[in-house]
Amino acid sequence: MAAPLGLPAVDAQQERFEAELEFVQCLSTPAYLQFLAQNRYFDDPAFLRYLRYLQYWRRPEYACFLTHPTCLYFLAALGHPRFRAAIGHDDFMALVHSQQGYAWQFGASLTPKDEARAFDSGPPIGEGGAPMGGAPGTAPPQG
Repeated sequence: MAAPLGLPAVDAQQERFEAELEFVQCLSTPAYLQFLAQNRYFDDPAFLRYLRYLQYWRRPEYACFLTHPTCLYFLAALGHPRFRAAIGHDDFMALVHSQQGYAWQFGASLTPKDEARAFDSGPPIGEGGAPMGGAPGTAPPQG
């Protein structure tokens, strides 16, 4: 498809990058996470694979493009079944939203160690027992 007059053409890779960037940043909104849970997106194995694929945004060379870095915390949290189940409930979503507000207000930031303690005792597990995300320094999965 040709670009409208006066606008540069956007290649498919750029368009995909922008779409994934926008989606990942939407994950910083607890109400959106609740919408996904209540509409059973987290029950779809293809959607869970997509969330695993998006873990590449946690790497510095991609994270530098984010304007809402809390989305990375929620992207990691979505790797935990307990979080995915809980975020669908109004009380938990409200708690998460208020805690997010306190973190912004008081400038708190979570370290990876804090993040690990916030969820199950083990690392996030994907389908088939595979760890979520790729090895550091690897390219994002294709597909």
